[in-house]
Amino acid sequence: MVKGLSDAALAFVETLSRELKKLKVGDKPYEAYLRDGGASGDEADVVDRLFVGSVLLPALGYPPELLVYNRQKGSERPDWQVHLDVGAPPYFLVESKSSGEDLRGHEEQLFRYMRRLGVPRGILTNGKEVLAYELRGDTSLPLLAFAVLDLWEPGLFPENLQSALRTLYYRFHRDHLLSLRTVIDDLTLTKSGNLHAPDGSTWPADARIQVVEAKGEGFAQRFAQDLGDLLKAVQEDARSQLTAWLREIEDLEAILWASPNGTKDLRKEFEGLRKRFRSDLERSFPQQDFSWLSEELKAPWEGRAVPWRGAAERIFGRLRAQVGTRRGERGWDTRRSYLDELEKLATAYEERWLLLKERHRNALAVKEAFEAWRKRYGFLLEAIGEKVDLEGEYALQTAYVFLVRLLLVRIAEDKGLLERRMFTDGGVAEWLVRVEPYYLGRESAEGMAAFLGMVFGRAQRDVYAHFFSEGTFDWYRPNRDLALRLLWRLAHYDFRDVDQDIIGYLYAHYATKEHRHNTGMYYTPPEVVDYILDRVGFSGGVVAAKTLLDPACGSGTFLVRAARRILEAFKAPSGTIPEAKQEDALRAVLENLVGLDLNPFACYLAEINLLVQVVDLVKALKGRGVEVHLDRFRVYNTDTLIARFPNLEWARGFPEEEVKLTPETFDFVVGNPPYVRADAPGMKDYRELVRAHLPLKERVEEVLTQKWDLFVPFVALGLEWLREGGRLGMILSRSVEVAPYAKKLRERLSRYRLIEVSRMSGQALFPEAVVDNTVLVVEKASPPSGHAVLERWFSARPAACPDEEKSVPLEEFLPRWKEGGGTPSPAIHTGKAVLLGEICFVSAGMELHPHERHKGDYELKDILSKKKDDIHRKPIVTGEEVEPFYPKRVLWVEWGTDRVPEKVRRPRFAELWERPKLLVQGTLSDLRIEAFWDRGEGWDPDLKGTASYLLASHSVLVIVRWCDLAGVAARQLGAVNDPERKRREDLSRRFSLGYLVGVLNTKAAWDRFRFRQGREGRVSVEPEPLKALPIPLADEAEQRRIAFLVLALEGVERRLRRLEEEGWNLKIFTPPEALLRSQDQGLEVPLSTAEIAWGLRVVNPSAKMRDLELEGRILKAGRVVVLEASDDTSARALEWFVWMERAGGFKGRKSWEDLTKEGFRVPRLPEEALKVIDRASAEVERVKRLLRRKERLLAELEERVERLYA
Repeated sequence: MVKGLSDAALAFVETLSRELKKLKVGDKPYEAYLRDGGASGDEADVVDRLFVGSVLLPALGYPPELLVYNRQKGSERPDWQVHLDVGAPPYFLVESKSSGEDLRGHEEQLFRYMRRLGVPRGILTNGKEVLAYELRGDTSLPLLAFAVLDLWEPGLFPENLQSALRTLYYRFHRDHLLSLRTVIDDLTLTKSGNLHAPDGSTWPADARIQVVEAKGEGFAQRFAQDLGDLLKAVQEDARSQLTAWLREIEDLEAILWASPNGTKDLRKEFEGLRKRFRSDLERSFPQQDFSWLSEELKAPWEGRAVPWRGAAERIFGRLRAQVGTRRGERGWDTRRSYLDELEKLATAYEERWLLLKERHRNALAVKEAFEAWRKRYGFLLEAIGEKVDLEGEYALQTAYVFLVRLLLVRIAEDKGLLERRMFTDGGVAEWLVRVEPYYLGRESAEGMAAFLGMVFGRAQRDVYAHFFSEGTFDWYRPNRDLALRLLWRLAHYDFRDVDQDIIGYLYAHYATKEHRHNTGMYYTPPEVVDYILDRVGFSGGVVAAKTLLDPACGSGTFLVRAARRILEAFKAPSGTIPEAKQEDALRAVLENLVGLDLNPFACYLAEINLLVQVVDLVKALKGRGVEVHLDRFRVYNTDTLIARFPNLEWARGFPEEEVKLTPETFDFVVGNPPYVRADAPGMKDYRELVRAHLPLKERVEEVLTQKWDLFVPFVALGLEWLREGGRLGMILSRSVEVAPYAKKLRERLSRYRLIEVSRMSGQALFPEAVVDNTVLVVEKASPPSGHAVLERWFSARPAACPDEEKSVPLEEFLPRWKEGGGTPSPAIHTGKAVLLGEICFVSAGMELHPHERHKGDYELKDILSKKKDDIHRKPIVTGEEVEPFYPKRVLWVEWGTDRVPEKVRRPRFAELWERPKLLVQGTLSDLRIEAFWDRGEGWDPDLKGTASYLLASHSVLVIVRWCDLAGVAARQLGAVNDPERKRREDLSRRFSLGYLVGVLNTKAAWDRFRFRQGREGRVSVEPEPLKALPIPLADEAEQRRIAFLVLALEGVERRLRRLEEEGWNLKIFTPPEALLRSQDQGLEVPLSTAEIAWGLRVVNPSAKMRDLELEGRILKAGRVVVLEASDDTSARALEWFVWMERAGGFKGRKSWEDLTKEGFRVPRLPEEALKVIDRASAEVERVKRLLRRKERLLAELEERVERLYA
């Protein structure tokens, strides 16, 4: 229903849903009433009395004595006034409309009541929709919107509905609101009931709540858990507001673009008229130049600077003057009517747009903020993740920024950075008890917004200007209730000695595995960051004067660890920074560290993480009377790969652009740039944009070859940004070493002093990773004579001692490096397993679609067939056919024609298909690798006489042992005589394909496989993660035993496939219809005859013959009785009908009556039917024995492989 709710909130949703389902309008269920469109004039009897008065308000916890219905108050008469307590002013209003009315257009009436009665909250409903609003001064803020009919949806509600219901509870439920009183008392009153002193002298000594130190073992985890539910509530509140704002704009845009002539799209009508007008002029006056019309005929939404009113007369006059014709001549009346109509459409838009900007400026501002965020960053989320909820992600980032702002003020309070305390020690008491009631006369969301605005303004002046300035996430208007509850939670902690990693820990805690995968927001482990900083030499005293750039800084992990090293460098032996060096230390952090990132949210986190590192230093300086102004760190929200200006001169004044366009600036370039495949959704257009606007383009564009991954330009640019002698250290995908698209990059790196190449397990670093990693350390200098490259291997996170390391002379290393020869390490890292990629070549199958040059020459269905013939000569499987141990079926593909394989997009090299191999399903719905063994002619009866191995489409992965490809010359395999390839060939001879396919099909292998989540929960099996699958070592005897199990399972699966082809339903052990027929057709009679011969009484002839079951002598279809037998023999024989229905013999939804009319035949006597049932039962038992044998074989296979892994 709804996930992530407290017990009380979930009880509210369940009550609301349950009571709605009980509701009836007359004899008609309320759901059916709404689905029929409701009715006009039912406002009082249905919407007010039934929906609002009987369901909605009681579910929100309001008894009748707190409800005032349809009573005059002053000059206004709202439908409902809802009070928290008897005698208290109304807390919110409800305005109802009939269920047949559209709510749009009625909002102003509700807002008028709210303003005139001084009630800041209101609900508008017609029983079909519920909209809620809050007033902030003259602004009406949408809180939530949902369709009531969605509450009848089964299972988990849609995300937007979940957000709306959470907001409805947190904003309007009486019990929740009353609990806020305790929160306010805790924030404002001492133990003795007096107000806290504004000077802070009573906090925390006399606080009603226990205040604990924000440090110590387990603090960060406890703190994150403590705030988790409130952060979720803020996120949902932000989500509801965003959804409501965007929905408001969507409704308004429908009006904005409606033509005054009644057509749906004003734009299309305008463009069509303009095109006809221009065509008429150019056809009638071919010698005339009308280029000036392009500007004059611009639509107002196309950036036209001059209003359209009066334009028709002006344009018409200029045309007459140019052409020299008189009014009334042929065609000019029509041309004038074109211009008049264009003016009519354009001015209609202009007037509506001005009205929209005037009355809905807040909604427009929110949409503009969201669209700006999506255009700048959201598109990359869609490329990285396959099911990203952009609105939800934007709301989460907004909520987190709001929380961090509150937390930062609290930290600043406790560390003494603020001149006066704002949230504790009487600050909030001063506002809630004295200021707000005096100036506003009541509690209000407007008051809380004003309070937070002033606090954040003070923090902007006294703490850190940039973080509290207006920005991408400032559209959110926090709910007073949630803001106070957050302040209350934060008041429980003393942050004077807060853990410096608290900000990063909070986000890591809240970012779920699914969220990290879908957004690509993986944060580099501190051990890796420290390893890279150590290896590039960013340590010791030199860091005080060295510059460092992270071009994909994310939340600032590299920058934070670098900042700590800078501060450490300034410390005296006593462990503190001397007063004389404090300003220099702060300046070094502010000026020498630079971060760039596309994600504005990540930049916020990076800045705050840096601020937390220097906050004690700032406090020390202020304590000495030094005036400190932290305007901002050098962290810039920008697309690192796109230069907005063509050269450096144009970029002056834009520091982020200057960074990108200035070569040879930094002493160190470090980071973990994004790895995004070229074929990810949306990447084609982005890659073209990068190629066109790449910074320092003339220096680096040559490395962008083939389907380059995003990390390629980051590395190339990093080299350019380095000073001579500077060092680059980055953690990258292992593809940098092996992928053909990275060859030019490897050649570029080879020009410099390649210091270190370290290989690391991706899963050891990032639990959800699907690739292994390589750390590169490069110095921008020519390699000296005798230089050697240090190669290292780590199976866990990097520590002082790698699993293995060796120095390789440069002349030996470079040839393999340039050609993408991969890892020369011994394959057996643990002594117990070998990576599959070391044993086998792994590739996707052939892409059968036509090459771009032959697009349209054929479609896939044209070249595939279920049967072999003279054209479809080659056997092939697609992803739909691949199942464990044995394919579901084999298709036949056209081969040797002028289309196939010549015009196929990627046929792969021919020798790949002429070898024994394993074929693996590329997209899995069950959490298990699915693979079978292709042994060529003879292993499958369907392939006898073909003298051929199988082909496979791109939805299948192909696995061939390296030794079976010995001597094959193909670019993908590397050089034939390459020592690394020879080593793999020798290694692969120790493993049989039968053994490998057995291992792959086990849960034990799956548990060690790093998969990528695909659409709809499916799992994508890709070459790189599959290559990284460890294969346990086994002696020859054990491999033979596992291969024997594979062959036995293959035989079982073959027999099961044949049974399915015969019509067996193996899930419910139902034989095919043919097996339920008498062997002698003369022993069958029509159904009408069987009624008499069997002694049956037909109770309900129109009942559909489905979901049949026996109860004694009765045959039922679901709950409906169909037949009744006259004796026990006939009753037992009725089982025949149950079997026949499961076998599909009744052809769907046919009734007894339908079957009788068709002359459906059945065994002539009950005894004949029982014989058929006995025969079928024996066959079922045989099938069950076969399935039990399969289970035993699988269990033994699983046990043996798990034992090998263990």
